Amino acid sequence: MIPRLLASIFCLAWLINVDASSNREEVGVVQFKELNTVRQRLLEWALDWSRGDANAVIAYYVDDYPIDNNEKSRKKWILQRQQLIKPERKIQVDILIKNIFFTPTNQNIIVIFEQNYTSQSYSDTVIKKMTWKNITGEWYIQYENILK
Repeated sequence: MIPRLLASIFCLAWLINVDASSNREEVGVVQFKELNTVRQRLLEWALDWSRGDANAVIAYYVDDYPIDNNEKSRKKWILQRQQLIKPERKIQVDILIKNIFFTPTNQNIIVIFEQNYTSQSYSDTVIKKMTWKNITGEWYIQYENILK
């Protein structure tokens, strides 16, 4: 786990271009902190999922999630999460962050990661993309999809 964490931190440092001759340095430091906050939130999301804490997992998402083509209601989505995420399912979610960056407008952060999911009855490995949105100083998952 430590090598994965160090690799993630190295990627964060590499992604941010800091220019000491201007205020870009301050912007770079702020962006680094925000990227690190989202990385930490993602790790906590995976940990809460592994603990089977459905309500904690749901709390990571924006209030109007899911935003998808199926237009399922939030109430249905919450019920589905509560049925799927339970301690007795013995879920294990491991993630390896592949890339993390701000969108061009600096409004959102995109995280691309490998997710290894294992439970009593199912397991898979997928590459996911999450878009995180800052709402009053806290980062929330706005969009999530499987890339492969």
